[in-house]
Amino acid sequence: MAGFRASERIDRAPEEVFEYATSFDNLPRWMSAVTRVELITEGPVSAGTRFRETRVARGIEGHAEMEVTEYDPPHRFSTVFSDGGYQATYHYSFKADESGTQAELECVVGGRGLKQLMVPIVAWSMKRQDQSQLRSLKAAMEGDG
Repeated sequence: MAGFRASERIDRAPEEVFEYATSFDNLPRWMSAVTRVELITEGPVSAGTRFRETRVARGIEGHAEMEVTEYDPPHRFSTVFSDGGYQATYHYSFKADESGTQAELECVVGGRGLKQLMVPIVAWSMKRQDQSQLRSLKAAMEGDG
């Protein structure tokens, strides 16, 4: 297993941050590579909700089917996807601090079989693309982006 962590303080209440961050309509506003999100399952968002995320990376459009694995408003939200023998789980947490929210992201990347050998490289690539997510979330919510 490999991955990365990121942290950012956001000048908004945890309830606001959670609601904004988990709204699929907002994902393209704070995840720079995401261009579109489509719900696959119906009903309100909860553990088990599946969605398709479209991203453009290095000029190439790609799709990933994601699943919500944890949905605990306003504290935690996790998603997972598997592709090509790799799996990545994104854990987001939101904790109240003295006047806002401390947002945390942990991404865990794993692989099956021989793919395990490439996991550090895949995790490094994902970190390059996704480590600024919380900074972008902060900018979107605080009006700086």
